[in-house]
This record gives sequence, C-alpha cells and structure tokens, in this order.
Amino acid sequence: LLMDLKNKYDVEAGWKATKKALANPANRRMGLEARQLNPTLAKYSLAWGAVVLKDPLARGAMKACGLTEASLNDEKADTHKVVKYLEVFYEDDVSIYRDNSEELPKWVPAEIELTLTCWAAFRRGADGVKLAIGEATLVEGLLGEFDGVQEAAEATSAELEAQQQALTEAGKALRKAAGTGGDAVLPDTTALETAIGAHEESLRVRSETAQRLHHALLASKAAAVDPSQKGKEEALKGAAGALAGFQAKAKRVQKAAAQDADGLKAARLELGTTMAALKQQVGKARVEQQPPTTRPRSNAGAPKPEKVGG
Repeated sequence: LLMDLKNKYDVEAGWKATKKALANPANRRMGLEARQLNPTLAKYSLAWGAVVLKDPLARGAMKACGLTEASLNDEKADTHKVVKYLEVFYEDDVSIYRDNSEELPKWVPAEIELTLTCWAAFRRGADGVKLAIGEATLVEGLLGEFDGVQEAAEATSAELEAQQQALTEAGKALRKAAGTGGDAVLPDTTALETAIGAHEESLRVRSETAQRLHHALLASKAAAVDPSQKGKEEALKGAAGALAGFQAKAKRVQKAAAQDADGLKAARLELGTTMAALKQQVGKARVEQQPPTTRPRSNAGAPKPEKVGG
C-alpha cells in the first residue's frame, strides 16, 4: 500500500530525517528538517518506519498520531495529527530558543545545544560581563561525558538500523523462495537482538547522563561578580534565559531517551511474534506450491445402489 501511494525514495528519505529528529530531541536543526517535510510525506514516512522497518520510534509516533490503514488510503487524512505530533515533540522550542526580537546580550546563544562548544561560548560571553556561574565545572564535566554518550548512541543506532534492514531483506527473500518452491530457511535474529540490546543500553546511559546534567544545571545560578557593574540586569537576564534553555534541553533528552529505550525493550519482546508470523507465511506459501499428492477419486466403477421396493 505504501509503495503504491508514495515514491519509495521520497518516503525513505523522509523517514531518515524524521528518525534523526525523534532520536535526537536535543538537536533543533534536525527537528526543523522533520517539520519542513510536507504533511503527506511526513505521514507516509512515519508509516514506512513503523510498518516496513518495525522501528519502535516510528511505531510509537504512528500510534500517537492515530494513523490507520484508512488514513494511509487517503493521502490527506490525519496529516494534521502528524504535524501536531512533531510540534509537540519540540514544544519547548519557544522557551529554549530566544526570540530574535528580544533585546538580550549578543553572547546569549540563539540556539542551545548540549555541547561543550555551546556551553563554552556562553561562558566566555558571561565572563565578558563578569558573571559567575555556579556548578559550572560540574556542568562542563558532564557535557564532556554526554558528548561520548551521544557518539555511542549514534553508533548503536546505525548498527540497529543496518540489522533491521538486513532482516527486512532476508524476509523478502524468504517469502520469494517459498513462493517459487526454493529453499527457505528462517533468518537468524541473533545479530538483530544484540543490536537492539546494545542500543537500548546506550539510550539508558544517555537518559541517566542527561538527568545528572539536568540536576547540575538546576543548581547553576548566575551572579554578578561586581554588583555595581554596568549592564548587570541585562546580563543576569540573558544568563538566566540561557541556563533555562540548557535545563530544558537536558530534561527533554532524558525523557525521550528513556521512552525510546522502553520502546526497544518492547520491540525485542515482539521479535519472536514477528518471526512466528513470518514462519507461518512461509509455510502457507510452501503448501500453495505443492502439487496434489493423489489423483481425484472417481466413482465411475462403483456398483450402482440397489432399488428398494417395487
């Protein structure tokens, strides 16, 4: 159905953009890319990830949007739900990213990222107006740790995607072989199970690290080194806004990573059901390909029944 309705290349490209956004809620640029997809393509991209690739992120999003077979039959149906879902997923954009119309110091980051680079730029600006940031050293250490955690999660995500694609292709080949009478052996899911477990663990670590970072940021307060310095109020307002942005980012990442890890745990449990369904499909295809083992019986030579009575 998906292949009939939308171009495969467009849908796959749309899903890649959407998946990156869902998997990296701390990256606003990826969120903007996902929301710039036209609503119809966004809808089919989610369906592609959920139905074809069995991705837990897509399945959760598709369920939240209420997308059904009827929705997919009608290109315009429920597209607004997908748009709303992506908007809600990044609902704290307004609080994280300052409005360009606000008169805040230039050193306040226009886009908050949970990176040492973004934090260092903020600190350099804050030092320029003589601001002291409490817990700054702890935050810097956790951001350095978070960078490594992010890289690990991206690596396990890439491996999981590769294994999911491999299983999808193996399933297609298996159905084809069974339908033509060829050898059909169920694929080994060990590598996929390992990939799911590894990515689930990396997401748990990302969630825990983001939580510790969030607590450290909550304890970070800005104060003027010199109470009489010029522009003190403006500087304190800018610092408070930036700290709130970092806090909101960390909280969102912590929550999203925990939810995604739970989704992967459920996906691993459902893998057995998926393979059982595939085995059933293959068995049915084999039966349909088998010729009749015996010729139809005929009653031409059977004795005729005797008449009873006159």
